[in-house]
Amino acid sequence: MAARRRPTRQRRHGRLRQGVVVLGGVVALSGVLAGCGNSAPGPTATVDQYLAAWAHQDYGSMERLVTKPPADFVSFNRQVASGLRLTTATYHAGTISSSGSNATVRITSHLVLGTLGSLTLHSTLRLSDATGSWRVVWSPRSIVSSLGPGDTI
Repeated sequence: MAARRRPTRQRRHGRLRQGVVVLGGVVALSGVLAGCGNSAPGPTATVDQYLAAWAHQDYGSMERLVTKPPADFVSFNRQVASGLRLTTATYHAGTISSSGSNATVRITSHLVLGTLGSLTLHSTLRLSDATGSWRVVWSPRSIVSSLGPGDTI
């Protein structure tokens, strides 16, 4: 077996400098590439957060993602869940359509209701980026397409 030669101190420092230069270049390039894209996040993150909060019946978190929520937002959503005797829910977003500072997404709600069993509902979430961050433009129709202002379950 041939004996391995240990790198000299000069070679080790040269390799270290080369590694630092390469790493610096990668960091600089990733910063440039990040600047090339749209810096404002799209509505997807808001939709994902909203649906996750909705599935956990976390109406306070949902409310924070709504632009101009009504004063009874939390109690209204609780009343709907209670009225339906909601035990579990999953929500799935379709493809988000956006135009400027407005977006819509079709929501499919798979609900398990107390003694009634499973139910699938469809609704549409409207979103707006009027304030610099995407928010849900909420109405009762966000829950069930046929609900209007003043309607209850």
